[in-house]
Amino acid sequence: MSYSSACKTTTTTPCTNVPIHCPLCPPLSPGSPVTIWKYNTMAHLLTAHIDENDSLPDLPPGRL
Repeated sequence: MSYSSACKTTTTTPCTNVPIHCPLCPPLSPGSPVTIWKYNTMAHLLTAHIDENDSLPDLPPGRL
């Protein structure tokens, strides 16, 4: 499946919510990364990757 056209906003398709792989989650199985919807990234980070100090991990630009 290709999402390259869905990643680009246009006047006829303004939504860019596409599945993305979480680079912080371990794969579910070899070659099967955890996939989340782009617009749900912050909710995923807050529920799956917040530490005991209520901090999120440092993410270099472009990782998500």
